[in-house]
This record gives sequence, structure tokens and C-alpha cells, in this order.
Amino acid sequence: MARPRKFDEDKVVEAAMQLFWTKGYKATTPRALMAATGLSKSSLYNTFGSKEGLFVRAFECYIAQREAQLAAQM
Repeated sequence: MARPRKFDEDKVVEAAMQLFWTKGYKATTPRALMAATGLSKSSLYNTFGSKEGLFVRAFECYIAQREAQLAAQM
């Protein structure tokens, strides 16, 4: 049985989103992601599969936030 996660996945995605937004995809290193999220390399890769996987989740989060903002303005 897998161990329960000791981190909030939504907060990790939010932190990664901010880092990708600031530095861009290419300049964002796994080490920078670990520092921004507080996760180990194994936790990042076990949860998201890759840097690209985390980027996709962060981008989906960004889109959802913008859609919510637009809906609230209408």
C-alpha cells in the first residue's frame, strides 16, 4: 500500500505555476521546482511523472483560474 502524501498537491501546482510564469519552462530546473515546492525529486517525479507533467498541471490550473475570473466578471 502506498504511503499517504504529506503535501497539498494544489499548493505544489500553484507554486510550480508561479515559478514557470516567472522563469519560463526552459529556465525552470528540477532543482528550482524542488526549492519552490518543498518536495524531493522523487516526490515530484512520482506525483507528476516529469517536469513536463508538472507544467501541464500548472497550465491547467492557470486556465481554470482565468476561466473562473472571466465567469465572475460576466
